[in-house]
Amino acid sequence: MCPKTGQPQGPGGRFFPGLRYQKVASALKYIHDREIVYCDLKSDNVLVWSLDPSVPINVKISDYGISQFSSPQGVLSTDGTPGFQAPEVRPGMVYDFKVDIFSYAMLLYELSTGLRPLAQYSSGLEIAQSLREGVRPSLSDHNISINFPCLEMLMRKCWVADPQRRPTIKDIIDQLKDVTFFCQQRVIELNSQLVSSMLYIQTQDSRDTVGVWGGEGSRRTYSVVDVEQEVFSIDQKELPGENVYCMAGVGGNIWAGTGTGEIEVYGHRRAVGLQDHLWTIRCSPGHQVLSLLTHQVEEVENLSSVKQRKKRRYQQVYVGLDNGTLRLYRRAIPNSGDLDHGDDNINRTESMTVAQEESEWEEVKEIVLGDNPEERVTCMALVNNDKELWVGCGGTIVIIGTATKLKEHSVELFHDSLIQLRCHENRVWCFERGSAKVIELDPSSHQQVRELSCEGDQITVGSILVVKDTLWIGTSTGDVQVFNISPDSPHYDIGQLLATLKTEPPEQGCDYGSIQHLIAVGGNKVVYARDQIRNADGRMCSTELCTKMSVLHSLAARLFTYCDVQTALVLVFVLLLTFWYLRPGKNLPPGPWGWPVLGHIPTLGK
Repeated sequence: MCPKTGQPQGPGGRFFPGLRYQKVASALKYIHDREIVYCDLKSDNVLVWSLDPSVPINVKISDYGISQFSSPQGVLSTDGTPGFQAPEVRPGMVYDFKVDIFSYAMLLYELSTGLRPLAQYSSGLEIAQSLREGVRPSLSDHNISINFPCLEMLMRKCWVADPQRRPTIKDIIDQLKDVTFFCQQRVIELNSQLVSSMLYIQTQDSRDTVGVWGGEGSRRTYSVVDVEQEVFSIDQKELPGENVYCMAGVGGNIWAGTGTGEIEVYGHRRAVGLQDHLWTIRCSPGHQVLSLLTHQVEEVENLSSVKQRKKRRYQQVYVGLDNGTLRLYRRAIPNSGDLDHGDDNINRTESMTVAQEESEWEEVKEIVLGDNPEERVTCMALVNNDKELWVGCGGTIVIIGTATKLKEHSVELFHDSLIQLRCHENRVWCFERGSAKVIELDPSSHQQVRELSCEGDQITVGSILVVKDTLWIGTSTGDVQVFNISPDSPHYDIGQLLATLKTEPPEQGCDYGSIQHLIAVGGNKVVYARDQIRNADGRMCSTELCTKMSVLHSLAARLFTYCDVQTALVLVFVLLLTFWYLRPGKNLPPGPWGWPVLGHIPTLGK
C-alpha cells in the first residue's frame, strides 16, 4: 500500500518499476526475434532475482510449456491464463506475436496497481467473454493514480481488440527508452478552453497550485489546479470579461492584465469568498496590458531629521502596455505585514478592508520606452541582482535602473517583437516572434554570447523556462526541447540538446498546437499548456496562437506536469547503459549474468 494515499501500489515504488517494465519487454523481444510466441506472459512467470534497481539483471521470465514457434499461417492454440489471454485466442482461430503484447499490457496493469486484471469476475469464461465485449481494467474504478500517463497510454495501445493496431515489442521498447515516458507525471483536461495565462500559486497551507485563465468575453473562466492532487480547487469559474494576457502574484492577491488596459485584482477575503474580484485598476483604456512584474524595494524616508530617517519597504508592480509605455504602481508594506522578496502569500489582518488596500496603491511613474507607440511591451525581467529592469519593447531590450527609474541603455536585437525574457544566475535568454532560436545575452556587456536552435523542420519557439542547469523550450510542434546551459557540466556541452519531451498525440481530427506557457512549480516540476486545434471545414476565425488565419472549430488545452528532467535523464542513462551492456550477441559469463541456472530463460538484451 502507498503510505501517502493508502492505495494499492505495485512492487518497487514509484519510479523503478519502469526498469522492470523494460527488462520484461527486452526478454519478450528476445523470444519474438527467434520466432517464438510466448503465449503465457503473466506475473506468475516473471521471476524477480533482485530488488536492487542497480543490478543489471533482476527480472527474468520463465515457463515455456505452451510457447509456440510462429509460422506464416499463425499459431493455433487455446492455452493461456484468463485475464492475460488476448480476446482473439479462441478455438479454431489463429493468432501471432500480438497476443503477447496484449498480455504485456495486463502485466503492466498488475505491476502498477498490485491488482489482478478483471478480478471482479468469478470464472475464466466470464473474463474471456468480457474481454471480447471490450471490457478492460480501469485505474479510475479503484481511485488509483500511478502518475504515469505514458504508461497508461501504452497499456491502452497494447490491449486494443484489433491485434494489428497493437504496437510491436520493438515499438514498446523504443517508447520505454524515451525520456518522456518517465518524466511526464500528469495530464489534466481543461474542457475545450484556450489557456491565455498561467501562474504558479503556493497556498497558505503550502500546496502547489496553478491558476489558469481561459477564453474571453462571456466564456472567460478562471481555474485553480492542485498539481499534487490532480484536482480543481476552482473548476472553470465563469468571470466574463476581456482576454487575460498576463498574471502576477502581488501580496496575497492575483493581478490579471486584460485586453482593455485594465488590471483586475482577485484575492481571498472571508467577506467576499475565495479568489473573488476585489477591485480594478484602469491603466490605459483602449490598450492592452501585456506584461506584469512585481518587485520589492527598500527606500529611506526623507524626513527632516537625519536621526529620524528610517527605511521603508515598498511592493512595486511594473505594468507593460501595448503602446510602448511602462507604468509603475507601488504600495508601502505595513510594518506588521512585511514579506520576503517574491512572497505571494502575505497574511492580512482581518480589519483591513478591500477599499483600504486599494487606496494604498498609487501610480508613481510612467516611462515611454520608444519613439514608436506601436511597439508593444511584451516581457520583463530583473537582472544584475535586481539593479536593472530589462524590458522587451518591440525588437529592443530597454534597460531601466530600478533605483533611478530611468532608461539607462537599450539593446536592439530583433526585427520582430521580442516575446519572452528569462534571467537566471545573472544570465539572460530571449527570443523573437516566429523564430526557431533562443538568444543568450551577457548582462554586463549587453552582448550576445550564444544562440540555441530548436531541432526540427518548420519549428518555432513558443516559450522558454530555466530549470536548474537546463533551458526548456516549448515549441510550435507541441514538444519541449531541453538544453544544457551549464558551462561546468562534465558530460554535456553547453547548448547541447539533452532531450525532447513529447506530448500525447492530439485527438483525432486535431492538429498539434504550440506550447505558449511554461512555468516552474515547487522547484522540481514544470507545468505547461498545449493547445489542440480542431479542424472543421467552413468555419474560420483567428487566434493569437496562430501565425495566420486558420480553419478552426474549437480550441482545447491540456496541462502537462513533468518531474525534474535531471532525475529522469539519469534514470534514462542507466537504462540505456543496461541495454548496451546486455545487448544481443554479447558474450556473457555463465550464471545470473547470462543464461540462468533454470534452463533457457531469456533475460534483458540476451
